[in-house]
Amino acid sequence: MHKFIIKILSIISLLFLIACGDKNSHDQKLALGGEIYNSLCKSCHQAGEKGPNLYSIKLETESIINVVANGVGNMPSFKTLLTEEEMENVAYFILNNK
Repeated sequence: MHKFIIKILSIISLLFLIACGDKNSHDQKLALGGEIYNSLCKSCHQAGEKGPNLYSIKLETESIINVVANGVGNMPSFKTLLTEEEMENVAYFILNNK
């Protein structure tokens, strides 16, 4: 639980830093999406250990956002933890790191 709180605080800190600049830039979307992915997604999706390897399957932005928001199978919903913009940035990170 302690590690989870630290991850959340890291994400919040990154959000404040990014909020100071242009939210639509490629680098900022990748940075925020990568931070969230590494904190919340990587442990299950790295090499498809618990969830599918997201880099090896065909995905679209809306389907990623839907699964992150609502969960599927064993994956929980993150809609109470992440904003729509954060979910979009996670999708952007996944789609731009294949």
